[in-house]
Amino acid sequence: MKFDRKILAFGTAAACAWLGSPGANAADSHIITVNATSSTKCVFNARSSTIGISVDPAATGTVTGTSLLVYRCTSGTTPSFTYASANSNQLVWPGTASFAYSFSNSGGGVGSGLGIAQAKTLTVSAAVDQTLTADKPAGTYSDTITVSVQP
Repeated sequence: MKFDRKILAFGTAAACAWLGSPGANAADSHIITVNATSSTKCVFNARSSTIGISVDPAATGTVTGTSLLVYRCTSGTTPSFTYASANSNQLVWPGTASFAYSFSNSGGGVGSGLGIAQAKTLTVSAAVDQTLTADKPAGTYSDTITVSVQP
């Protein structure tokens, strides 16, 4: 067997080309972690509603009206409702006449998501003792209750 320099040179060139090719080197990598933080949130479906109560000043007993407040909360979130009366729980007639009323709520519940199909209902009721209206002038008496939901 005779040593052939041409074969040696060709083999050496092929080996160098193979070692220098990008596919022959080990790959390097970088890992990216993606985080998304969801906040706890509750929202009302509408911004206002009205409770209408018909009062008979000659009658006794309590009359009640209700409003249904529809809301949604992030799944698993327990809502907290607060109420603020603009007139300290007094229904006021334009002028000086007024009388007390009370309001309460029922229903609601822990949020199951912010989708429309996940809506919950809070019932807010206002009650008037009709005997308080016996000496009041006829007219429309009103107050504004601001209901807030947290978080």
